[in-house]
Amino acid sequence: PGSYATMYTSVFGFCGYSLLVSPNPTSGETTIELVNEDPEKQTTVLEWELEVYDQLQVQKTKTTKIKDTKYKLNTSGWKDGVYVVRAKIGDEVITEKLVVKH
Repeated sequence: PGSYATMYTSVFGFCGYSLLVSPNPTSGETTIELVNEDPEKQTTVLEWELEVYDQLQVQKTKTTKIKDTKYKLNTSGWKDGVYVVRAKIGDEVITEKLVVKH
């Protein structure tokens, strides 16, 4: 069981969530979704925050107290490039890349 838990947490983080960003690449709006891989936690109402950073690690946006598993992000005024999306759930942080292309 120990090695299985290690493999599981390395993929989804300790909280059992992964990030789904679509469409990716995006030009105007993308949806960031928390995907729960643990069916026992599906009913848990969670509050999380979202941060997005550009290539230079400059914070583009931060949204706190999101109560839904999906969040729409408007990227229409952003420069083309690769951004890092960070979702913080409690003490856990999971990241995903977002490509903006106009």
